[in-house]
Amino acid sequence: EACNGICADYSIGGTDKYPYLGVAFDYDKSGSAADASAMKGVCVTYTFSGDNDFALELGMTSAQEDKLGSALPMVTLPAGTKKTLDFAWAEFEQPSWAETAMSGTNAAKQLKSLKFKVVDPASGDAGSFVIYKVGPMGTCD
Repeated sequence: EACNGICADYSIGGTDKYPYLGVAFDYDKSGSAADASAMKGVCVTYTFSGDNDFALELGMTSAQEDKLGSALPMVTLPAGTKKTLDFAWAEFEQPSWAETAMSGTNAAKQLKSLKFKVVDPASGDAGSFVIYKVGPMGTCD
């Protein structure tokens, strides 16, 4: 309620080689993977400031994510104050180090979750984010 969304300030500490910081939403109420193709994409209204990039990943089942080596299709969310962006499924791309290919369009056919994450955090990195709204492409205005 204090920020009219889901919000957090963060500061990465510790010595983990690959720390992870993010928040995810299940796509289907049952928590199962489902075909989200009809949405044509996703919109998001958010604010982000930090030392790293902020990204939105297309989450799938654990088995599918393991096959992809966690190289999930994603889009980068530019830093800035409250902004609304739309992304077609085809705009979601895997990181350059991906060994097994998966397009955003195919990932949307087996979508389990939407994952907001801080990209490649390291000890000492800090920032904040607010996620105000997430929905089908074109509905966040």
